[in-house]
Amino acid sequence: MKKITKVFGIAAIAAAAVSMAACGGKSEYGDTTKNIEVAAKDYQAFFDNTARVYRDYVKVGDYKGLEVAKVDRSTEEISDETVESTLESLAEEYRNEEDVTEGGTTQEGDEIVLDFTGSIDGKEFEGGSSTDYSYTIGSGQFIEDLDKGLAGKEANKDYDINVKFPDDYGKEELNGKDAVFKVKIKKIVRPTNPEINDEFVAAHTDDWELRGYGSGIKTVDALKEGIKKNLAESKKASNDQTLYGEALEKIIETSEFKEELPQEELNYLADTMKSNVKNQFESYGESMGIKSFEDYIKQYYGYESEDQFNEYVQTQAQDYLKSKMITTIIGADNGIKISAEDITKEGNSMALYYGYDSYQKLVETYGQILNAETGYQVAYKKVSEIVAGGVKEVEETTAVEESEASTQVTEKSGTGSTEEESETTTAQ
Repeated sequence: MKKITKVFGIAAIAAAAVSMAACGGKSEYGDTTKNIEVAAKDYQAFFDNTARVYRDYVKVGDYKGLEVAKVDRSTEEISDETVESTLESLAEEYRNEEDVTEGGTTQEGDEIVLDFTGSIDGKEFEGGSSTDYSYTIGSGQFIEDLDKGLAGKEANKDYDINVKFPDDYGKEELNGKDAVFKVKIKKIVRPTNPEINDEFVAAHTDDWELRGYGSGIKTVDALKEGIKKNLAESKKASNDQTLYGEALEKIIETSEFKEELPQEELNYLADTMKSNVKNQFESYGESMGIKSFEDYIKQYYGYESEDQFNEYVQTQAQDYLKSKMITTIIGADNGIKISAEDITKEGNSMALYYGYDSYQKLVETYGQILNAETGYQVAYKKVSEIVAGGVKEVEETTAVEESEASTQVTEKSGTGSTEEESETTTAQ
């Protein structure tokens, strides 16, 4: 089972997402804006309240008509070849595995377990032997002669396979040498992909809905149509988020933030990021031969001390929270709504990625805080679509020139700056 980062991991800091919506009086959530346990059907209320609180901390800059670098919308046109490739990938996911050790003969694609010993002129060489080694015939992980020589063999028999190492193998003592591998294949497993026909599709109707291809799909043609639509929607969402990411930087520059941001959420974000990195160290540090957390962040994050790392975390949390506040209020201004169905659909994609049967299984495992996380992602996508629909896409060189011109103006007016200008500089 894959482990999921429950809330606000390192990747989340780099990719702003969102909460949402309208104004109004205080709700049962008070002034809480950090992610909390909430039922999917109640997320909208939490979302509305978050927007109300954020309005006390920021006045959002103009986000309509911004000029951003043009994206390639041709990627949203999904070819029949792409759909067929997706079908092939699905077939691999549903493949069957048959143990043919008894009475079987190896062939390309078989997954085998073998013992082998390599020798040159009767003398074993370093690195040329192993026991209970797992290998897929035809994978190319062995040199060509050995890989091909493993096909057509029966299990539990001894074989000598003559090979010649490539001239450029990379080890002087082996380059271009003739060798013999003594092998015994101990297990043969043959994976076979099912035929994607109407019968197969109808038997997995619920799976196609979980994947976002549509409900009630029972034919190959309907599945292809659902795949094509899903891929096009995903590409469009990705392009919209690219445009919004660039627009968001400009919106932050022109927004007016209070000096103090919502402290409870800021602490929550920073603590969660630090906790996630510490969990990484506890999970992998020992196997990497790293004994202290300080050594871990130095080697893998480039920080000389834990204090320096903590400063970085605090800065990232502030930048992320500003982006979240902006996105939340834009969503509220445009009245977008996030339903329980939206959250479930988004969550199902997450469940597939982490190897769970459904989003409900994820929630059962990690709690309803995932509804806040997932609702947050849904809202971000909706806001991205709204803002992307209102920007002006220009050639990248034009966008770069405008950005440089804006920087020059800022530098020239840098003396005698007001407190508000100082805050804007910090946001940049």
